[in-house]
Amino acid sequence: MSNWFKVIIPEEKLHPKFIHLSDFAYLEEKNLVSEWIRRFVNKDGNKKTITQFQESFHSMIWELYLNEAIITSSINIIKDENKESVDFFIQKNNQKANIEAVVSNISDSSPKESERTLNDIYGNNDYYKIMNESSPRLLNSIISKSNHYEKHYIKNSNIRDNPFVLAISDHAQINSGQSSYYPLLNILYNAYYDPEDRENLKIYGYDNLDHEYKYKDTYLKSNGTQLELGLFSTEKYKHISAIIYSCTMTLGKLTSLCVNHSTPKFIVTEWEEHKKLRYSNTISDENLLDGLFIFHNPYAEKEFSNDFFNQKGITNIYFNEDDCDEFIVLNTKERYSPLVRRYVGVKGDEFNLIKDIDEFMFIPTNITNHWKKNKAILRKYRPLKYRRKIFKRVERQDVKLPYPSI
Repeated sequence: MSNWFKVIIPEEKLHPKFIHLSDFAYLEEKNLVSEWIRRFVNKDGNKKTITQFQESFHSMIWELYLNEAIITSSINIIKDENKESVDFFIQKNNQKANIEAVVSNISDSSPKESERTLNDIYGNNDYYKIMNESSPRLLNSIISKSNHYEKHYIKNSNIRDNPFVLAISDHAQINSGQSSYYPLLNILYNAYYDPEDRENLKIYGYDNLDHEYKYKDTYLKSNGTQLELGLFSTEKYKHISAIIYSCTMTLGKLTSLCVNHSTPKFIVTEWEEHKKLRYSNTISDENLLDGLFIFHNPYAEKEFSNDFFNQKGITNIYFNEDDCDEFIVLNTKERYSPLVRRYVGVKGDEFNLIKDIDEFMFIPTNITNHWKKNKAILRKYRPLKYRRKIFKRVERQDVKLPYPSI
């Protein structure tokens, strides 16, 4: 495999993230990507692939990540000689499937990544604004690939006769890393998350994490155009078996997966009900598939089996509108809840950058697996307002839980 970091395009065309990854401060992350490159099944030729890696970056780092997720899940990648073929034709045991990778990028009229502020990166930004900007871009990506399937991919029997899955990396706006999985719930299942009760919509149901959702069937663009939502709530898109999605496949993912770093860093991972902070030279709490979601289509012609990806951290999402108590089920492999956000920085800057860092508490390493012993230890370290929920959960699960720590 050629050296993907040897510049082959004019410097003014280099993507800022490629430049960052080539810097000494990202040496360990660069080495990790180099390992991924060595295992990458390249179907488009070195020159085209390397050019994309250096110029557009997001599309190729997403394909590298998916390739790594596939092979580490003991899935075989099959060579498809057809002209109209997807990025990954895969097989595990006797099951085959097709995965087509796509990136939802920032629109031409929206602020660019180069315009991001520290508050964009580390702050708690407006959830509704994030949803409003991400939804039409993600929707456009899905419909565009759906149209391509119906015009071209359907001619390929390998695709037509096996599950067809879209894999979307969300870079739709400058705060896409905070989108979590909520935009896709609305786009696919009409399930709109409205935590501040801003929308006058009827209650639709709840998920198994006790989130309430409202029913929303259209998205109104700024130009007055209405977009249809609920793509997986009817048979219209039955040819799409599932959608793989992540908004956290960034440089921060690479940093989080590395134990050591050439420049000492802090890494904050946010989960549904807690945050964790660690430093370089400590064991990573994030796995390769953390932050990766699979939204299953209940109307799919060909079901995409959850046996394909079964590593720790993967979250499968299922929809059953007949069960209003838990009409959405999130099943995260070997974790209590999924990864929803992550951010990193240079060690020492965390006290200036993280506004709620005072809420992080030191937890000693002698936490045990037994809830009664944990209860005695945690009483000294956790604020009173957190104790009841934590103790209840530990007692119910009877497992060691990851707590915020410094």
